[in-house]
Amino acid sequence: MKAPLTFLLLLFSLISTEVFAQQTTSDSTSNPLQPFEFLIGGAWTTSSTYQVYEWGLAKKSVNAKLYFIEADTMRLAGDITWFWHPGNNQIIGFGTADGMGVDVFDYNTRFETPTRMINLFKAYGERDANSELQMETLEFINEDEYLWTYYNFIGDEASPAYSKVFKRSEKIPIR
Repeated sequence: MKAPLTFLLLLFSLISTEVFAQQTTSDSTSNPLQPFEFLIGGAWTTSSTYQVYEWGLAKKSVNAKLYFIEADTMRLAGDITWFWHPGNNQIIGFGTADGMGVDVFDYNTRFETPTRMINLFKAYGERDANSELQMETLEFINEDEYLWTYYNFIGDEASPAYSKVFKRSEKIPIR
């Protein structure tokens, strides 16, 4: 009687391991945040900014820090964390800023294509335009460059206001 019981326990253990492995693989390939992968690694820079994107715990969030380059120093000016919100069925983000006339950002993010990220957001803080809907896009030129564009809304239409090209560079330690 022991042999069949041992065999069943061994079979159950193997099946459980296989199911767990399949779930882990399925979970990692169906991560709604996977399109952020292109931003992870190195830093994204312009002549006046330095931005770093990193995965959060178990790739369940994406964290970004924005620094302003001032003389020979970098000043932390903002940070944001995005995550998949299963109740809202969308990617949302919350961020804070300092020295930008904004205290809090509230993001709704989607990927129109694998190379075009659209952020609709509201900003709250000192500025008069607080809580008005705003929009920005990131469009990838190649694996080491993207075009960031800020839009103004005229009525219900988004109109490009200004753009900057960000280039990937080596990440440097910040003190």
